[in-house]
Parts: sequence; C-alpha cells; structure tokens
Amino acid sequence: MKIKFINIVIGFFFLIPIGILMLLLLPFLIFLFPLYLNERKIIVNKSQKKFHILEGSRVFVYNENKKPLSFIEKEVLRKLPKNIKVLKVKNGEIINSKDVEYYSSLFFEIKNCSIFPIMIKIKNGEVKRVSMNNELFRWKNQSKNPGPFFIKLCTFFELKN
Repeated sequence: MKIKFINIVIGFFFLIPIGILMLLLLPFLIFLFPLYLNERKIIVNKSQKKFHILEGSRVFVYNENKKPLSFIEKEVLRKLPKNIKVLKVKNGEIINSKDVEYYSSLFFEIKNCSIFPIMIKIKNGEVKRVSMNNELFRWKNQSKNPGPFFIKLCTFFELKN
C-alpha cells in the first residue's frame, strides 16, 4: 500500500509539470511549424532555380590533397576540354570560382564525398556524380596511361573522343 502511494505521488509530481510544459509550448509549436515548412520550401525553390541555371553544366572537382594535387594541375587540367568547369575545393569550400553562389548549391550535393576528383553533370535537373579517384591513381602510379581516365571522362560528359 505504501509503495503504491509513493508511486502515485512521484507520478503526480513528474507528469503534471510535464503536461503543463507541453500545454505552454503547444502554441509556439503550432506557430513555428508552418514557418519552418515555408522556409524549407523557399530553400528548395532557390536550389531548383540554381540547378536550372546550371542545367547542362559539366564540372570537374578536385581538392588540395597533396599527393595528387600537382599531378592534377600539371597533367589533368591542361588536357580537359574548355567546356568543363573546374572547381578546386579546400576544407569544404570552393576556392577558385567567381560563381560560388551557384556552385555552392551544387557542391552541397557532394560535400560528404571524400573521393576526389569528382565529375559532376546536371542533366534534366538531375545531379549526377562520378569519382575519378581510381582512374587517376592508376594513371599516376601504375600504368602511366591516361587512356582509361579520359575514356571515362568522355563517356560521363558525353564528349566525342
């Protein structure tokens, strides 16, 4: 009997304040939730507009990893077709583009990707990406043959050899 009474008292002192707190916060949640949804909708619309502007873009993204950096800058970039935009990334930020506003929304799509370099294309509003890390490693360290790298690049970007 004593244990039931203690359980009832403890439950009363914990449940009543929690219930009161929930009742006090409910109006704020009802007011803030539509604002959150509206802001989310605005962000999505802005991203879609930026992707619309970038439609048809072909982008080669590489980072400042010391091992392949000089090789990419000396061997790869000079052989890339002129219609491919090159973005250099340092600590998760694009550092070599004047169009950072547009490409930052694109970069958000690949921010968690750690296997650089990456090829990106936007076609029909869809962002597609492919890592070129393996091909670059084979070219640089094993076969010394750039063929597979550029074959994959031309295939992905739908370029004529």
